[in-house]
Amino acid sequence: AAGLLVGRGAMGRPWLIGQIADMMADRAIRKSPSHDDILSLIKTHLAYVIDQNGARGLRQMRKHFVAYCDELPDCGSLRAVMMKAADETEILRAIDGYQSHLHMIDAA
Repeated sequence: AAGLLVGRGAMGRPWLIGQIADMMADRAIRKSPSHDDILSLIKTHLAYVIDQNGARGLRQMRKHFVAYCDELPDCGSLRAVMMKAADETEILRAIDGYQSHLHMIDAA
């Protein structure tokens, strides 16, 4: 194939590009990141957008939050906080709480 259109399919899944490249090069396809890795990626992405765009970056991140949550189990309450949060601290607190929730479920 000469090319491939990915578009919105990679939104919330930036690792998809590498997986597609692996597949097209007939290599072993790298694994999708863990839930912890995705949450870390959200924090990194948020910090970058806030650094570049200030407080208005929160609004810009909303579509990305929704896409990231599609990859996470039982993410409704986290998504709700991220969509209404007034500042970065509120989002980071919600992510940490959600991450603790996931770890408790895994431990059970």
